[in-house]
Amino acid sequence: MPVAARPPAVRERVETRVVPRDALVAVEANRYPVPLEWTGRTVEVSIQAEALCYRLEGAEPVEHPRLTGKHQVARWAGPPRRCSKSEAPGPLGPPRLDLAYLGQIGEVALRPLGSYELLAQGVAP
Repeated sequence: MPVAARPPAVRERVETRVVPRDALVAVEANRYPVPLEWTGRTVEVSIQAEALCYRLEGAEPVEHPRLTGKHQVARWAGPPRRCSKSEAPGPLGPPRLDLAYLGQIGEVALRPLGSYELLAQGVAP
């Protein structure tokens, strides 16, 4: 069989990736979206000839068609992704003056404004 007539060898390989904060996982210079809840977690990426499959233990796998070029971003085709609510506490009230801080910075030198005018003119006060 001539080499040109042979079908390309289909090799599947499996790699691991840590999902970044934007939930776009980079594979072969392209980026593919995964659920936002997966950020910061390690996923298993199955790279096949025509598709990529992302797996996280205890979650449904996410599959994307493999992009042919470089530096492309695949579009999310699943249900709308929702951002989780921030766990940061709300405001604790109006800001307060910290008197201990004022004691740390020490005294501030007070000068009459005329000394600054002399300095601007090049005359030493």
